[in-house]
Amino acid sequence: MLAHAQTPLSNLVFAVGTTWQDISQNQWSYVLLDSPDGVVLAGRRFAVFGKDGNAGSANSFTQRGTMFRQTDPTAINNLLNQSVALGDDLLSLSTALNLMFHSVPGITNQTLAQKVASAIQVAASDPESNELLALMGKGHPGLNLCLGRAFSEQVNGVTTYELRELDPTTGAPGDVVGRVTVVPGAPVVLPAPGKPFQAVTNNPSDHLRVRLRWGTPTELRRLSPLQFGYSVWRTARTNAEAHNFQNTPPTLAQLNGPGFFRANAAPVMPATEMDLGTSLGGAENPADRITYFFADTGRATATVFGDGEEFYYFITARDILGRDGLASPGGLARACRRLPPGPPTNLRVENAVLPGSTNLPRLLVSWDQNLNPTNVVTHYWVYRWINPTAALTNDAVPTNGLIGVVPQALGTNRNYFLDDTTDALKSPNLTNIWYTLRAVNQAACDPLLSQHTAPVWAVLRQRDGPDATTGELVGSCGTPVV
Repeated sequence: MLAHAQTPLSNLVFAVGTTWQDISQNQWSYVLLDSPDGVVLAGRRFAVFGKDGNAGSANSFTQRGTMFRQTDPTAINNLLNQSVALGDDLLSLSTALNLMFHSVPGITNQTLAQKVASAIQVAASDPESNELLALMGKGHPGLNLCLGRAFSEQVNGVTTYELRELDPTTGAPGDVVGRVTVVPGAPVVLPAPGKPFQAVTNNPSDHLRVRLRWGTPTELRRLSPLQFGYSVWRTARTNAEAHNFQNTPPTLAQLNGPGFFRANAAPVMPATEMDLGTSLGGAENPADRITYFFADTGRATATVFGDGEEFYYFITARDILGRDGLASPGGLARACRRLPPGPPTNLRVENAVLPGSTNLPRLLVSWDQNLNPTNVVTHYWVYRWINPTAALTNDAVPTNGLIGVVPQALGTNRNYFLDDTTDALKSPNLTNIWYTLRAVNQAACDPLLSQHTAPVWAVLRQRDGPDATTGELVGSCGTPVV
């Protein structure tokens, strides 16, 4: 707080402005005052002065209004009604207040103006609620008007605004803390974000889920005070390539047209910004499989992804009134099955012989198949080990110890594998050998392997008798004596 006291307020806050055209073709200004540190604005009041023309105009400033945190439900109701002209969704605001301030007794039965007044009262003594209310205001201009963070009025031409802090004792306007010029009908269109990149893992939590991140170009970072979140747009790969969207991003009208879906219900708020490109810290760095900003499962659009289904995604930055800017280049992504099947059961190893007229000993591996239709097992991978703990080395390289691939057998519960492979035991001896098995779903993106079965050991035994003896049998009956 000492640092804040020594620093001019104008260095701790920023003011931005834009315009909006309502359904009656009226032009409205919207001026927002904000700070990275919400404590800076707590308890302060501001006067809004405006003049026709740009900042260099010789016209005089006149006071247009004041900005302060409202507590009177009637005044709050008037500001909320005004915000409808700015495109605010008051039903959404009411639902959000019911959810976020559910601890307030009877809040669901209050009018919207009463809900806002109740939330402001709670926020006055609870810093966490105050931060939450400020965050909600970024998505609802009406709430920002009530919080004393914003000002709006109808305008007919270029208008310049100054925000001046009011003296807490005298109420007199003081220093200018922000100045903005708005041009009706010409809001700033936010530039395109970077290309979305899919972060891919084989973790079961990524089952039919597309995780995305994207970089922020310099020109968009410069306009960050005018931005609040992102929108994520999805279209089928076939639709994108049929219209060449993979090379030329769609317009906003096309994004809102047939074939496209907004995948997010609320603005996407990344926890960090990433650079463009594939280098360290870049959004397209393939070595980073962890960082993502948004996960699309299709549920927000009542869509069920199929295994291997491909989409192009486009990202737009949203401004402080919820309007989308230019679309990013398209990023190709694929929804993949990631749920592995369960392992087979009842693994056994028996002594057997090679088929035919031979009597050559071999080991026969058998097991009960995984017939669960949701597991979609297509194969079994058979492993052989010199000791049971060697199977623990398999996860890093799943082909370690692999000696055979057996297709799922149709019409039977049991499946078999005769081990006549290279390095198999083929001569009877006292050496123990161990086998494990994994069920495999040959999914569209990658083979999905079950856990190993418990190891089962075997010893190759002699399967034939010794050679016949040679020589002749000599006997003597003798002569009995009486």
